[in-house]
Amino acid sequence: MDNSGKEKEAIQLMADADKKVKSSGSFLGGMFGGGHHKVEEACEMYCRAANMFKMAKNWSGAGNAFCKAARLHMQLQNKHDCATSFIDAGNAYKKSDPNEAIKCLNAAIDIYTDMVRCCLCLPFFCFLICFFAQHIHSTHMLVYLTLVL
Repeated sequence: MDNSGKEKEAIQLMADADKKVKSSGSFLGGMFGGGHHKVEEACEMYCRAANMFKMAKNWSGAGNAFCKAARLHMQLQNKHDCATSFIDAGNAYKKSDPNEAIKCLNAAIDIYTDMVRCCLCLPFFCFLICFFAQHIHSTHMLVYLTLVL
């Protein structure tokens, strides 16, 4: 399948995941307990869509899909999976939208810090310091340097 086919399939998967999320909040879904399972399925669908977007080299689409998965992981109280999805989103956004990459990596850092897993934050701090150094945001770079040191 070519890149446009992967992208179309990813878009359809995103739409299906959106429907699952909406139906999980319905009255019947909440009443019979199927909502949690549907949200987990939607999470998996967003991640599959993100990987398809990556194959099609649609980095913004991949970042968006990973962000949606991260938000659902947070809703499910899966903090580690949430942080991992934000990191995946940040890595995708690095290639298309550096400002979104920063937001996603900051979200992952916040989650890891809350989980007292600061050692997992170090590579992302280093990336942010290098990014700000390259783009001459010296005040932001100094903030991250003080956090690391």
